[in-house]
Amino acid sequence: MKTHDKKTTIYRLEGFLKRRDAERTQRIRPAQVGSLAALGEDQRSRNLSAWLHAPECIAWPAGAEYLFRLGRHRLALSTSGGAGRHERAVARAEAEFALVVEGPLFVIGARFGTAMPWAWARPYHWRFTAPTQRIVPASIALTPRNYARLWATLWITLVDDWTGRVRVRRAVALRPEFAHTLHGVLRAQALRPYQPSTVHRAGERLHEALPDLALRACVQTRCAAVSEPEPVSRWATQGARTEQDDTGFPISRRQPQ
Repeated sequence: MKTHDKKTTIYRLEGFLKRRDAERTQRIRPAQVGSLAALGEDQRSRNLSAWLHAPECIAWPAGAEYLFRLGRHRLALSTSGGAGRHERAVARAEAEFALVVEGPLFVIGARFGTAMPWAWARPYHWRFTAPTQRIVPASIALTPRNYARLWATLWITLVDDWTGRVRVRRAVALRPEFAHTLHGVLRAQALRPYQPSTVHRAGERLHEALPDLALRACVQTRCAAVSEPEPVSRWATQGARTEQDDTGFPISRRQPQ
């Protein structure tokens, strides 16, 4: 008999994201690793031993995974087969995102439409990513002059946790206020020493606050819904032209043959 638990879902989400990275990005050469190292105040690269991958051992419900790899924000969601309502919401509904910071960790929350509950990704730290895929976000001030530079893209993927197949892909634009705060948290994680005990305690506090995490968000943003394509009428397919009558309502007239 096959068993299915939250660890299986997490491993499948991680495996999917790793395969996507292997397909879409080239592997960084060892000589480039130093350029990705966290910089101290003297702008010198630290010892690479401090860059060892730190596995996250935090109890958290399965279903969502956030990653920041090679400068790209990714959110992987899982669903069970046949959840058509969930798929439609992720693909087209208005999206809302929240950022909650707790000590050295943060969590990203996502909600699609008003009928769907919040989905909270596992707590994240910049050092949870492999060393060759870490990039320290640039420090850019949130000013009118830099406003257009601070938009960020969040790549969303909905994966069937039973089959591993991708059900939905969507890209949304994070507003500069949200992206600026998120990049600031990531940069602070990169420049500060990693202390496993502190990270573990922060993860426990986040787990205890799960029911009320939305109330603790330091910043939130919304993305517009994706409009449904308008159906093409039979007259339009035969070269119809549209006019308006005296009341302003459209009138479709068929062009003469």
